[in-house]
Amino acid sequence: YEERLRDVAIDIDGDIAMMWAPYDFLIDGKIDHCGVDHIDLVRQDARWKIMNITWSERTTGCTG
Repeated sequence: YEERLRDVAIDIDGDIAMMWAPYDFLIDGKIDHCGVDHIDLVRQDARWKIMNITWSERTTGCTG
């Protein structure tokens, strides 16, 4: 199993941040599905903590 992220975008405003990245998920070297990973983060006590993780998933239109 391998997940490949590409074109990772990170936006930060004070103590909140968001990561957005298209991905391809491979099994035995072949694309099984693709989509977008999205992670919300908050900074507390000078440390970043994950608040939420969401993703989309599809089996068509994957670019590899």
